Amino acid sequence: MRDSCGITARPAESEHPGTEINHFQEQQSFAKRAFKISFNIFMFTKERKSYTLRNKNFASLIRQLKE
Repeated sequence: MRDSCGITARPAESEHPGTEINHFQEQQSFAKRAFKISFNIFMFTKERKSYTLRNKNFASLIRQLKE
């Protein structure tokens, strides 16, 4: 790893002593990316329309049963 000047391969704490180094990656996990992709497909396709229509019909049926 190089420092900010690009001269040597020193660890980051040598540039800024006392700062904490986060050893965890900030990347999205595979599951999170897969969820976002499937959510976008669901939101922007015809499947969403039929799904919401089915839920509305189901909700109205429940309301009728409660009356």
